[in-house]
Amino acid sequence: MECRTSIIGIAEANCVESQFQSEKPIIIRFVLRDKTVIAKATPLIIEVMKVLSKNQVQQVYSGAYELKHGENNIVVDIPLENGMYELRYGYYLLSELNKEYPHFYSKQCAFSVSR
Repeated sequence: MECRTSIIGIAEANCVESQFQSEKPIIIRFVLRDKTVIAKATPLIIEVMKVLSKNQVQQVYSGAYELKHGENNIVVDIPLENGMYELRYGYYLLSELNKEYPHFYSKQCAFSVSR
């Protein structure tokens, strides 16, 4: 289990478009302003979950990416079926990983996919 916390050190942490065509990639854009975060954090973790019901999601993608100072543009090109999805991206601070419930400094967005 983890505690979700607003993303720190990142300016302009944007959500993806709210509607996608099924064949288009997900593009995540953000600016890392605090370059000291790179040495203190895990790689950026990206998760895509399909919403199955109000209380149930299914993870369809998880990946780790290098954090870079300045502008980051990450392309996640995975096949997605029609439906509602949640996207989370963020990182853990290395100094907090040994805690029972480390903070996941993250941004979460909802989007839909159609053909």
